[in-house]
Amino acid sequence: MTSTNHQLNQSLPRFKPILETTFTKQETILNFTESDLNESIVAKKASEAILLVKNFISAASSPQFVCDFKNAKIGEDD
Repeated sequence: MTSTNHQLNQSLPRFKPILETTFTKQETILNFTESDLNESIVAKKASEAILLVKNFISAASSPQFVCDFKNAKIGEDD
């Protein structure tokens, strides 16, 4: 594994909780049922979805995260 891959693998765990939260909650938040048609419930779910997207974008666009992916040489060995 290259040192770049090693750096990438070490930095990903910092973002893993945010990514897991974003993708595991999205179905619950975005899957409305007829009982959810109450405007306050829809507004709350939409607000939660927006917050999750903002957190994901913030994490994924951090300089370290972008640098790690930009410099990664996936599949190359030392």
